[in-house]
Amino acid sequence: LYWSTKDGALQRSHSVFKDTRWQEPWTCMLGWPVIGIWGDPSYDGSDINSACQSWAPESGFLAFGDDYGKVKLVRFPSPFTSPGFKEYGGHASHVTAVRFSRTNVLASLGGDDHSLCQWSLKKDGRAGIERRPLVHPWAPQIQQTC
Repeated sequence: LYWSTKDGALQRSHSVFKDTRWQEPWTCMLGWPVIGIWGDPSYDGSDINSACQSWAPESGFLAFGDDYGKVKLVRFPSPFTSPGFKEYGGHASHVTAVRFSRTNVLASLGGDDHSLCQWSLKKDGRAGIERRPLVHPWAPQIQQTC
């Protein structure tokens, strides 16, 4: 059952929520924008443990971790049942959580292996976006001479 939070009216059809913006970043494993993450035929409905959308200005990606130790990256939103994805390994057991930082560094937490992996979100060479490195005041500065 669904109700409108504005007036308390019962919503008889769940399709009225199709284009509703719920939260940012998206971290729910269920919903219209993430139907595609369940397209793997080997998933039994409980194999995805965590999902997280990247932050603006590159908010068009969603990472999720599964029971097979994989971190997968898809376009966001992903409303199709068989989306293209990139798959990354690094964990020896299931991935319990994935989260993007505000600078789009992805952290993935392993289950039985107790590992924490960090991943950088970089567009492939076709996009033409170049980022300057972050300068931290507490880190020593290295000057490159040519």
